[in-house]
Parts: sequence; C-alpha cells; structure tokens
Amino acid sequence: MNFNKMLQNVIPNTYAVDILFIHADSFYDVGMAMFSIGTLYVATVCQQNGYKVKCVGTQELFHTSKAELHQAMLLWRPKMVGFYAVIDNIHNVRRYADWIKKWLPETKTVVGGPMASIDPVELAKHPSFDFIVPGEGEYIMRDLANCLLRGTMPLEQVQSIVYRQGKDIRVHQRAPVIEDLDSLPFPNHDLVNMTHGQHISTGRGCPYQCAFCFKEEYNHRFRCRSAQNIAAEIIARADKKPLTNVYITDDVFAVDHKRTMEFCRIISEYKRKTKKNFIFFCEGRAEVIARHPEMLDALVEAGMVRLQIGIESGDAQMLRDYGKNLKPEHVVATVEHAQRLKNLTVAGNFIIGGPHESHATLQKSLDFAKHLLRLAPAVFECTHTGLSALPGTLITKNPEKYGIKVLDTDFLKGMTLTDSYCETDHLNRNELRNWYQTFEREINLTMQDIIHSASFETILRHANWASQWHLFTFYYGRFIAGHELLQQYFSLISSPRFKRLAHIPHMELSEYVPMRTISSRVYSKDGRKVIFPACWGKKFALSKPLEILLYEYASAKMTMGEIAALLKQELKLKKTPYQIIYQMMLPVYKMLEDRYQIVFYK
Repeated sequence: MNFNKMLQNVIPNTYAVDILFIHADSFYDVGMAMFSIGTLYVATVCQQNGYKVKCVGTQELFHTSKAELHQAMLLWRPKMVGFYAVIDNIHNVRRYADWIKKWLPETKTVVGGPMASIDPVELAKHPSFDFIVPGEGEYIMRDLANCLLRGTMPLEQVQSIVYRQGKDIRVHQRAPVIEDLDSLPFPNHDLVNMTHGQHISTGRGCPYQCAFCFKEEYNHRFRCRSAQNIAAEIIARADKKPLTNVYITDDVFAVDHKRTMEFCRIISEYKRKTKKNFIFFCEGRAEVIARHPEMLDALVEAGMVRLQIGIESGDAQMLRDYGKNLKPEHVVATVEHAQRLKNLTVAGNFIIGGPHESHATLQKSLDFAKHLLRLAPAVFECTHTGLSALPGTLITKNPEKYGIKVLDTDFLKGMTLTDSYCETDHLNRNELRNWYQTFEREINLTMQDIIHSASFETILRHANWASQWHLFTFYYGRFIAGHELLQQYFSLISSPRFKRLAHIPHMELSEYVPMRTISSRVYSKDGRKVIFPACWGKKFALSKPLEILLYEYASAKMTMGEIAALLKQELKLKKTPYQIIYQMMLPVYKMLEDRYQIVFYK
C-alpha cells in the first residue's frame, strides 16, 4: 500500500481523525505482517461509539517515508494515537510516539498491548507516552476518549490507566476482565489492509501454565467466545465479500472439545448450503487432540488445512519442567492421525535452550523431530526457535529454577525466537547457536528427502494451497516455490487442456500431444546422453536411443499417434501403432512424467 492509498477515503469527505491506531512491527517478513486483532477490537468499539478512527499497520509504514508520515499526520490531525506494544516493537513505538509529539504536541498518545501489562509504571515514565492501558483496552480506550475528546467522563473515573501527573505516576484501579466476549462487536476488518483473508480471536487468556508464556495481560483468566459467535463472525465476512482464508490467532483454539465440534458443524453446514469455500488455520494442543481424535476429523471437514502444535522438546522431563501436560506419545498420536487424513499440514515447534537443556536433550529433540517428519511425510512440518525469556514469564521471574541464565532481557541485538538469548547450566550461548544451526540443517535435509520422494498428488496439494489459498507451507516455501521445473510444470498442468497419463482415457491416448516441460535440451559432449539440469530429486540422464528419440519428439508438435506412426516408419517396426504406444512409448513417457519432465495436452 503506497502513501496515496494510505491517505484515501477511509473517512469520507474529510481527512480528520479522532483516534489513530498504529501497529508498528519490525520490517522483517513485512509481507506477512498482520494488524493486531486486539487493537482492531479497540478501534471497532471506538468507531461504534461515534469516533472517526483509522488504523495504520506495518505494511503501510513500510511504504511510507518519515516525511510522508509527517504530511499524513498533519492532514489527519488525530486527537489521540493508540499504539500496540510488544517486546520486539517497543523501540519503534517510542520512536513514532516521539515524532508524533513533536509534530502534534496536543495529541495524546496511548500505549496498550503486552508491554503495557508487564510494567505500565516504567512505560509511563517515557515523556512521549501520555497514557498506558494494561489489560483489555476496548472500553478503557472508549472511556478515555469520552474524557479527553468529549469531556463527558472525569479522568478519575477511567479505569486501568497509568499516567504521569507532575512528578508522580498515577495508577488507576484495574478494570475487571470482560467476562462475556460474545458481547463485543465483530472487529471491523475494513479498517485494515487485508484483501483476501481474515484473522480472528476466539478467546483470551490460557488455561495452561507454560513457563515460557506471558499471561498477565488478562489476569490469567481464560475466557472463550461461543462456537455460534465465532462462526457468525466468519459467516458475516464470507457473506459480505470473497473470503479465502481465516487465521485463528489463539494459541489454544482447539482445546474445548464441545466448542470445537459445534464450530465445525456450523461452518461445514454453511459451506454445504452456500457452496462457498475457504480454509482456516488454527492452533491446538496435541494432548487434547490425542484424547479426542475426532476433533481433527471435524476440523479438516470444516476446512482446516494447517494445525500448529507446540512440541517444545523430545525430552519428557523438559516438558514437565515447562509445566506442560504434554507427552511425546501425544504428539505421535496426533501426527499419525493427521497422516491418515492427509489433507492438512501439522506444524510442530521445538525450542532450543530450554530448562536444563543439554547435548543429550537436544539430540532427543532432533531425533524426535526427524521421526515425526518420516511418520507423516509432507504432512508434518517442523520449526524451531531459540528460547526467549520474555518479560513477565515464569522463566524470567525465576531463571535459576530452570537452570537458565538470561543474557539479554531487552533483545537489543535481534528479534525474539531467532537467536539464543540465554544459556543453560549445561550449554553456553555458542553451543546453543551451533545446535540451532544443526537443527536447521538436519531438518531441511530430512524434509528435502521426503518431498523429493512424495507423490504428484502431495506436491500438487502444497502448490494449490499456495496459489489458491495463500497457505505457504514450509515444504512449498523451501523446496517447491523456487524450483524452475516444478513451477513450469504446475503452470502447464493448471490448464484444463493438460492431463497426466493416469487421467487420459485409453482410447484417447493417440490424440494427446507430449510436450517437454522445459523446451530446451542439453546433451553430453559426445551427444550420446540427454542431461537434465533442472531435476526434481536425484540427477538423471537418458542414454538409451529410444528414450532420447521419444524425448526429442515430445516437442509439442505431434500427437502420440503421429509419433507412433513415425517410429513405425523410421525403425521399420512390425508392431501396430497401438502396440508402439503401449509397449514402447508409455513406459518412457511415464518415467519422464514421474520426474515432471513431460506433460500432455489435447
């Protein structure tokens, strides 16, 4: 989105903005950046209460210079600016707040998000932050706007806010959590730049106590929206405009069996009645799915194509140290069931450098990851991250208990999860970094072996997920997307004129034209072999004269019947054209097709 588009008429007939909401993440992976769903809820509540609001996200900021942003701020002249702050973007938030207070000194800045809940008093000391809002911000931001912009509420009555008053920091009583999440309006996705998909939050808090996770934003309270309410939001969006995918952002969406099954029933029924089709991604817990495998069946039937699970480690003791109820056998059961279903991917994450991590525990994790990859070829995918001792987590509060030494609490040298920011009582930082690279190399090699031996249907499934649904699996991104041969092959086979041999009726074989996927040919120096520089899997060459001749004739000029007639004449064969096709041509063409070197059209 360029600068002019960022300015255009979100608010008809005027540039004036009451409240501007900014989500300013790092510019790494900017193409995948999404506007915070929590901030979008806050913006929607303010909009429904009569305020003119605008949302600016990372993608818009990426295409906007500082001078252009300055110009936009002078046009919009927002009376309040709300920021979403996490550990990885707090420096950006400070910088943007400093600019805005310099450009528009009367504008009030408000900071929410996880960082606002971790240490609101410390944040309030920054001179460019006027108010900090820990916890849920929907009604707090509305009340603060009523106070500052309309003068209809005294500041003393606005709950949860933290702010400077002279040399003091004022901390107001924390508002109770929102018990009935169904009472909140559906977030207005028209406020953000999302053209094909939708991200949705179905609950707040978490029922689990993982040592690496931050929960204080919602006072440790776990609350869920009803299945009916979640489905109604998705259906409302699908009825309004084309919808390709839905990303359910909750860490623990698929943990409530009854709610999950009811959600799947409603969505599946809606799709059957309307013939509309879209996919969704979600996260779940392997121990829950292992106990209720029918949940996975229902999710896939409703359109789920990607399930994210946290595995963390292949060592059972480390899982107990993390405070997880997970056992390795739960993961195996979930992955095995996914393999039987086929039409999905399961992405599992491992953490490098957890409690009392050692060479032995990391070898267990690596062996377990490779076992899972082979257990469900091209269905299970693997990621790994470094342990990030995030502020407010149990590990950060008591690292010694977990055998961890925290080296960088502010993550000033990089993004969280991408490096080792801790050491353990067995491994130093450099050893953990070496293991990170070992994990990367070994997992990639294993996945490469798997995808190269995968069936055409499996590879096509990953390619279609990317082209039709904007789901880019790790197999697709790492191995399929940049492969010249496969990209050309799937481009051709996407045409209704092209077919694979298995789908051509026998009586029509002679009418189909064989066509090399890559037009040019490469020969050995002596001219006795055809070499394939672009190969999928192991390198190979054609050396038998008949194989070379049939490959040369696959020039998109003659049908198989015409090639058979030519062969009969050239080689003085006594076979019928039918025999030549079935006995001589098809074995060679099937071998080439299996290697994606040839296609057929009529």
